[in-house]
Amino acid sequence: MVLMLFLPLLAEASSFYIRPEVQMQVLEDSLSDREVPLNALLDTGLGDLPNNGTFDVSLFDNRTFKIGENSFDLYQAVFKMKEIGGYVNFSAGRQFITPGFHVYLMDGVDMSIGGADWPLRIGLLGGVPRYLEISDFHGTVGLITGAYLELQGFRNHHAKLSAIYQRLDFDAKREWGANSTLLAGLSDTYRFEVPWRPTIYGNVEYDTGGRSIDTGMGGIRVQPTRRFMFNVEGGTYNTNRKWQMPTVYSLFTSGAYYQARGGISYTFIDMGDVFEDLTLKADYSFQRYHIQTPLTTSANLADAILCMDITPIRLDATIGYTFYDSYGGKAHDVIATLHDEPFDKFYIDLGVNYTRYSKITNVKDNAYDVSLIAGYEILKDLVLSAGGEYLRNNVFSSEFRATALLSYNFQGKI
Repeated sequence: MVLMLFLPLLAEASSFYIRPEVQMQVLEDSLSDREVPLNALLDTGLGDLPNNGTFDVSLFDNRTFKIGENSFDLYQAVFKMKEIGGYVNFSAGRQFITPGFHVYLMDGVDMSIGGADWPLRIGLLGGVPRYLEISDFHGTVGLITGAYLELQGFRNHHAKLSAIYQRLDFDAKREWGANSTLLAGLSDTYRFEVPWRPTIYGNVEYDTGGRSIDTGMGGIRVQPTRRFMFNVEGGTYNTNRKWQMPTVYSLFTSGAYYQARGGISYTFIDMGDVFEDLTLKADYSFQRYHIQTPLTTSANLADAILCMDITPIRLDATIGYTFYDSYGGKAHDVIATLHDEPFDKFYIDLGVNYTRYSKITNVKDNAYDVSLIAGYEILKDLVLSAGGEYLRNNVFSSEFRATALLSYNFQGKI
């Protein structure tokens, strides 16, 4: 239907793009069984349509030849128009929509009214949600409808009020809280114009059907210097446990979940001769939640990452460490990545991940993941890449993957 609406405008289109990507792997697991998956991704579309319009299509296909599996998904087919009459934005089709606190992939319509310099912006949306992890609609039909009011342009102040109605299954009995609910949300941010530039922020979302505060969080971010920033925040989170679409949180906990978090970011070097950027980021979170009432437990999460851009050799690198300590066990995780372009049209990506963990079941083990891939632009906008990956953990003792990737980016005029 979206395509039919779009076809009369085709003659006036002035640009298009085609970005196909094909990836083939050969896997061999610890039992010497081999699989040959082929992934094909296509992004294509038209631009410069009337009213700043665009039409974009994205699809994905996966075939595993050894075991005969096949899956196809069209996850975007959307027509958009911007600033119609100077103040209306409109999109229709299969698309990602982000009202309130959620991201939906759905077949529907999203429209906002209000210019960039307006103090208020009004948004309306509606459609049928889709869930990629099960490759189809959840339930029989499903429905998301809603509206939001956005306050903008008031001296560093931004606020958004949203109301989203969810209906999980039209064929099921309309049971408030279990099959249908209304989510009411409010987010607010304000930045003070003083030397340290403190910013206070907060958001809250209330599930009227489940009578629970899904999200309630507030914090402050301060930047004393150009290179140093820190923030602290705290919040409480819960879920509607009557909802017929269960979540991991609703299955394994009871009651509310609380968190306090602090983080810092410091840039040692900014636009230097050798390092274009050298930044350290660190965070710590303390969590408190219920496993089964009245049993409660605490969790700690700490991580640090060092990011660097080395200009002379065109190298981007990160080194990070994360520590988990919760009811399920403990884990130490180290990860390193680098992206290098030693000369034009050639790149190398390397990734190393090591994890040492101990579970509540007294299972202790190590996990490894090492990957290396290199690519070269053999023709204009046509890149051929090849590499491999080695994985090992307590599920499969070892697995090898050889990968070949061909990608193309073509743009033109009509």
